[in-house]
Amino acid sequence: MPSGSGETSVETRVRVQIVHNGESFEARGRVVHILEVDGDGIVFTKVEEQSQRILDDWIAVLRDKKKSRQIVSTQWPRQTN
Repeated sequence: MPSGSGETSVETRVRVQIVHNGESFEARGRVVHILEVDGDGIVFTKVEEQSQRILDDWIAVLRDKKKSRQIVSTQWPRQTN
């Protein structure tokens, strides 16, 4: 959310930056809803190509980790009583 702005409201324009493992995803966006517990919902309005590639890579890694956990859990020996 905008630094130092206090509360945000729907339609507020924002700049999002997420840094992870030395890579930085940046985008422009707009607040579309506000939930007291979960935070603000943002729709991205502009994402540069490089940032999109970084985000896609992060999602692919998470997807692969999830698949790996599913494979392990389905291969785990089941106990029968």
